[in-house]
Amino acid sequence: MSLLERSEYPATSESKLSLNQFGPLHYESETAECQRQENVRVENEQHQEAARRENESKKYWAQFRYRVSLKLLPSTPGTCVFDLRTDGKFVDTSELYPGRAQDFGANHDALIYRATCYGATVPADVIKITVNGNPYTPKWEGQNAKITPDKQ
Repeated sequence: MSLLERSEYPATSESKLSLNQFGPLHYESETAECQRQENVRVENEQHQEAARRENESKKYWAQFRYRVSLKLLPSTPGTCVFDLRTDGKFVDTSELYPGRAQDFGANHDALIYRATCYGATVPADVIKITVNGNPYTPKWEGQNAKITPDKQ
């Protein structure tokens, strides 16, 4: 306050402001308004980012007829590793963790091959499959399973 008291400019009330003078600061209300505007800006950016991600996800899944989900049962003692082919092309070597799922797209079929589950677990007993949200039970031949939704 001592600096303000020594100012060469006289104190003003809002009713006596001249053209080149500013009214007194209302620190609490102005700070609150700035914070509110910043919160609105951040919220808008978050909504835009979420909408962008959702749109990208929709565009990605629109290119496939089938959304295949592989889920490892939570009670499985370890992970399962397998190679994945969709529509005749190698996709990836993947690892499923207990209780987690992995989704991928296919237009005709998918092949899980060389599936190895740790803890001496048989892949057919612990890997649960859904196609477009519906349970799917493929025929397992040892460590391999072919997923052909059109033929089930």
